[in-house]
Amino acid sequence: MLNLAIVSPSTTNTPETFVQSHISGIRANVFFYYGDLIPRYLEGEGLFSMNSQSLNNKKAWLRIFKNLNVFKYKASGLGLKSYLFAQSLKAHHIDVVLAEYGTTSAEITDACKYAKIPLIAHFHGRDSSDYNVLKSYREKYQRMFDYAFSVIAVSHEMEKRLMALGCPKDKLVYAPCVPEDSFFKEEALLTKPQFVFVGRFTEKKAPYAVLLAFKRVVDEYANAKLLMIGDGDLFNSTKNMAKILELSNNVEFLGTQSPDRIIETMKESLAYVQHSIITDEGDMEGTPVAVMEASAMGLPVISTFHAGIPDVVVDGETGLLCKELDVDKMASDMLRLLKDKDFAVYLGRNGKLRMKKYFTKKWQMDILTNVVKAAAKEE
Repeated sequence: MLNLAIVSPSTTNTPETFVQSHISGIRANVFFYYGDLIPRYLEGEGLFSMNSQSLNNKKAWLRIFKNLNVFKYKASGLGLKSYLFAQSLKAHHIDVVLAEYGTTSAEITDACKYAKIPLIAHFHGRDSSDYNVLKSYREKYQRMFDYAFSVIAVSHEMEKRLMALGCPKDKLVYAPCVPEDSFFKEEALLTKPQFVFVGRFTEKKAPYAVLLAFKRVVDEYANAKLLMIGDGDLFNSTKNMAKILELSNNVEFLGTQSPDRIIETMKESLAYVQHSIITDEGDMEGTPVAVMEASAMGLPVISTFHAGIPDVVVDGETGLLCKELDVDKMASDMLRLLKDKDFAVYLGRNGKLRMKKYFTKKWQMDILTNVVKAAAKEE
């Protein structure tokens, strides 16, 4: 079995759920590197490069530098952190590197090139759209696109953006992150006149837009409920907005919840709602996993024509979509399902069938495993 290095900027060895999914799901002998854009830690071995702690730790310095060949380091032309990473890759006989996020990919390109190891760049969202990121990484992205064996995009919109940035079309691979199998085993019951949102309270998810739409719903359906799960920078301001809109009796802010609680809340709801937008800074979604989780359970999705959402949600067939910031249309979509539960059931059933056909964990991992194998053959 080939040796695969998965590299994440995560500061701990417990990264985002989708990274954990890659670690456990891709069929390879995985080495997990983490700690920064140029990684400093290898899971199971600990620190192999410099950080603020190692600067004041003699033992760490000795362990890092005892095998350092100063002449080779100077000749490499790499920065010290890149050189130490490249040496770790070679010491562990890594066949392929999969880097989480475009920025990580760009920062480790030179190390992979020096070590003569194929690189797969996996973009996720902000790394392909945020104006400040693109300004800072334009040249580094171009070097990375030139060297990378493949570039993973999680939406068709992202594919277009990456090509506009200079990524060759023949290097692009479409592979969105998908729900865990547990969501497919559940069946939405659609038993209560309530809507649910799950995710970070951030600008690109625009939780305030959901509240504005829901206010119009409550004006007509006084018993309607909205449950909002998650936290984030806009959590408190969204709670305050609910008070201003006099929605305190209709909206519950549940904070962070366990996966089991999320599933139970989704099961009894009428629809999943999320009003994703492009922020003023250009930040946008990839393909929101919560949207896919809801659809996998058979829950209708009410959302926006944004990023990868239309790749998953077919308007009028598996859910209802509106233009970004069109809160009137979102409100009318929510009211439509309250008035016509049969239509809600129809959307949910179609969504579950579509997810089973096109967006399973096996489908995603087959794609990623095949890309890794193909890269190893080109080594």
